[in-house]
Amino acid sequence: MRIIFYPRTGFYPFSETPLQGVPMVRAFATVVLVFFASWASGKPDYQPATIENDLELLAQVPFPEIEEDFDILIRCSGYVRSNKTRFSEHVCFSEAREFTKLSLQIDEWFGKELLVSPAKVDGESVKVLLKYSIRLLKSGGRGRITLFQHHGDPEEGGGDIYLGAQKVFSKFERPRCHTCSYGTPMVATAAIDESGNVRDVHILSPELTDSCKASLAKSLTRQEFIPAVRDGTEVPSRLVATFKRHGSSNALLGSHCHLN
Repeated sequence: MRIIFYPRTGFYPFSETPLQGVPMVRAFATVVLVFFASWASGKPDYQPATIENDLELLAQVPFPEIEEDFDILIRCSGYVRSNKTRFSEHVCFSEAREFTKLSLQIDEWFGKELLVSPAKVDGESVKVLLKYSIRLLKSGGRGRITLFQHHGDPEEGGGDIYLGAQKVFSKFERPRCHTCSYGTPMVATAAIDESGNVRDVHILSPELTDSCKASLAKSLTRQEFIPAVRDGTEVPSRLVATFKRHGSSNALLGSHCHLN
């Protein structure tokens, strides 16, 4: 988690040039790379991808000029490839429509400028999906920007450093369903344990046939995750996965959202 404090006065509109030299208070001295060096026998050695230069970029984000107190959460995600230190296919969004412009600005800027250390499994660099959130908060006339490396509730992340689970991309068979409607989202929830295994899959689309549900559950349990980490210790987390059927294929394409 990274925090930038803004002065009690002098809030700037979206159209202003990004702030330069804004006073900063580091909530933590640095974002550290977390190594799982003491795994029990048989467990992979995981090293999650981590964002490196977030403080200097957060210090230049234009702070909204709004009189009232506010709490804005912008969620971003992107792929971190095994041989790259920049995001690919990066995207940001906010559920508040009035901050769509700011979300697009952060998407374009952070997607190009954020430096990321690649993830590793047993010493080999791998491609992962990394999710993070930017919170803009004004309370009592004082502004603050914080970056969290997860998509959960900022108040529930817990610990000084919390990294959300990261999906590891590898070849696996996509789930298939020939009876579901095109474009209709199919939602599943699951738990990711301390070893990165997917457990307790629940399909939240009751209209699906048993074979479709089994295909979705099998696909999720075969996927690999670098587990979530709190204060250097791997911890359980939750997963919400959304699938849609596209084109003439029976294959279902999925996107993933990590919570806590």
